[in-house]
Amino acid sequence: MKMMMSRKALEEYGLVNLGNINWNLSPPVLVEHALARKEAMLASNGVLAATTGSHTGRSPKDKFIVSNEEYAAKIWWGENNHPISRENFDAVRSSLSAYLQGRDVYVLDAAAGADPAYRMPIQVITSLAWHNL
Repeated sequence: MKMMMSRKALEEYGLVNLGNINWNLSPPVLVEHALARKEAMLASNGVLAATTGSHTGRSPKDKFIVSNEEYAAKIWWGENNHPISRENFDAVRSSLSAYLQGRDVYVLDAAAGADPAYRMPIQVITSLAWHNL
């Protein structure tokens, strides 16, 4: 699956009326954007430092997967993987689309999985430059 790098491709996901779309920027350029946008600062040792507020780590119990008959038996359901209905997913996506309207976004085409036989293409879309690092 090849990722499409176009505004039209994002519109097909329901992401419309976006600001500037920044595709696959290098880490140094993302750092420059984060600094220019005052999302983060450089620490005395030159490392990018961002304030995250009270949410300082990942949230493993907040992983939701749209459940369907084809894949439900293949997913490791439990404490960290929770099913969500297609309707609830669509509501979350609609809210996200509304939030991103008029905002600049950062898009990273990447892959999940170390083994090439199982690797899957993913696209990470963020509204903050440092989140795309």
